[in-house]
Amino acid sequence: MNCEKVRADLSALWDNEMPEAPAKQIREHLAGCPGCSAAWEILNGLHQSLRRGCIPPAPMDLAARISEAARRRIEKGEPPAWRRRTHPALRPAFLLRAAAIAVLLALGFVMGTSAPAPASEAGQPTDNLEIFDLLSPQTPATAIMGVIEGSEVRS
Repeated sequence: MNCEKVRADLSALWDNEMPEAPAKQIREHLAGCPGCSAAWEILNGLHQSLRRGCIPPAPMDLAARISEAARRRIEKGEPPAWRRRTHPALRPAFLLRAAAIAVLLALGFVMGTSAPAPASEAGQPTDNLEIFDLLSPQTPATAIMGVIEGSEVRS
């Protein structure tokens, strides 16, 4: 087995997530390879520390690396992280949709206020049920259907 494949499978070996045959091959490789066995020991040490609740200390140069990365971004002219992540409500596509909805609502309001008066105010029935109140009981059914559908019925 090659070292790259063994190191990729060390975590699965530690968690007992591999079939026995490949696990046996990896253990044999660990016995003969000092580099992979060192990686195995590091993994074991990490798991033991996590079990005990010990958190490994941050690297000594962590603050310097963060400062250097920030300096490089400033030199490149990149905006700070809080500006790169704009809120979805401030994205142009969202604003365009919101404006379109506002225009449609305003148009509906304007058209609703300038609509003609309802038929009941003009002396006409407002729904089909009121038509029956205007007709005599002797009116034929075809005439009633013609009134409801809006067509003229001639006798």
